[in-house]
Amino acid sequence: MRCTEYGDSNAWGGGGYILPLDADDKIEPSYLEKAVAVLDNDPKTGVVYCRADLFGAQRGEWDLKPFSLKQMMNGNCVFVSALFRRTDWDAVGGYNVNMVHSLEDWDFWLSFVERNIGFYQIPETLFHYRKHAVSRTILSRGKDRESQLGIILNHLDLYAAHPNLPRGSMADLLFSKSVSKQIRKSAKFNKFRWISGSLRCNFRRFAVIAKAYLLFPVYIQRIYNILKELGK
Repeated sequence: MRCTEYGDSNAWGGGGYILPLDADDKIEPSYLEKAVAVLDNDPKTGVVYCRADLFGAQRGEWDLKPFSLKQMMNGNCVFVSALFRRTDWDAVGGYNVNMVHSLEDWDFWLSFVERNIGFYQIPETLFHYRKHAVSRTILSRGKDRESQLGIILNHLDLYAAHPNLPRGSMADLLFSKSVSKQIRKSAKFNKFRWISGSLRCNFRRFAVIAKAYLLFPVYIQRIYNILKELGK
């Protein structure tokens, strides 16, 4: 991955803006200009990205979920090739060195969220992501749970302040014994929110199990019908 710096090198000590870009991905010529204009006109915004599509082994629009605090706490919705200020990079310390397997860009964006730095998506397709048949993301899937745990531990205050937002695997990790002991030590820990979030998490688990039991006869009937058709 290369990091493109853009701006007055005298004023910023090597470029006022940074845009990480993998060597095999592409950006439109107007991407930098339009993204810089957003940052220049809105000091509250610190990260600018755009719509994106895929090429290579897979083609089509990249279906990125809309940015929100809830979404960012459950999974990354901003690709790595977004533009941000060099001063913010220095303030958060760049990519966290303990994210060695995967999800380092998600961890990086959460550091921006913690500082109340705004995100903005340009409503144009200006980034093209090359999809390989076998990518680093696919190869690192086995380490994703370890990386998700690292995300929570790196941002304990954020997850302690919003225990009702995590879903699925992130909620399972958050309310696990190993993490809950550490989260309770956080300055942002709120006992009422924690109990409320824990109850919601357990209710969702119960609902999934109950649904599976209720639908079991339906699945059996479908299997029976399929076997009956095959028997004909």
